[in-house]
Amino acid sequence: NRIAKVEDTVCCDASYVTGWGMLFYQARRAGKVILAPRGSAGLGFGIPAAIGAACAPPDTTIWALCGDHGVSYSIGELATAVHYGWNIKVLVFNNQGSRWIDHYHRVLFQGSGAPFRWGNTDFATVGRGFGCLGIAVEQPQDIANGLRHAAEHRGRAVINISVSGEETPVTSFQKALLEKRQRG
Repeated sequence: NRIAKVEDTVCCDASYVTGWGMLFYQARRAGKVILAPRGSAGLGFGIPAAIGAACAPPDTTIWALCGDHGVSYSIGELATAVHYGWNIKVLVFNNQGSRWIDHYHRVLFQGSGAPFRWGNTDFATVGRGFGCLGIAVEQPQDIANGLRHAAEHRGRAVINISVSGEETPVTSFQKALLEKRQRG
């Protein structure tokens, strides 16, 4: 929220990133500030929604919040963003799998969750392959610098952010509430 400008638009893909976007991004103007899919089968929404948002006011910055699973559905659309020169920043919260499904598999079906975890794709490198600025963020303390670097870059950027597969918007919200209570 400190790096995005008031006129920017945030597009959340389906899954945990929608929860994080809604928890931590504070809208500072009226209108279609945050676009997010609701209901079933929304994976892959982030980049196409960002492209649609970029068509409306083409001189603004669009931030697409995506998980590594969801972004895999539409990563090829980066070619469209590059072709048209839109200022789209894709944040990939990379937890090395489909952790929403992993968690449900464990909680509801007493499964291991293992079928929904796979290797670590480096989306910063993938983004560079499409002609975007590629930024890799490995540590939480480096997120602000990575986002700032992307914001200052005029053009497309893909920021691969390594995150825990166990962190969820619910646990993040609980931690934030606890910290706020402790501060008084």
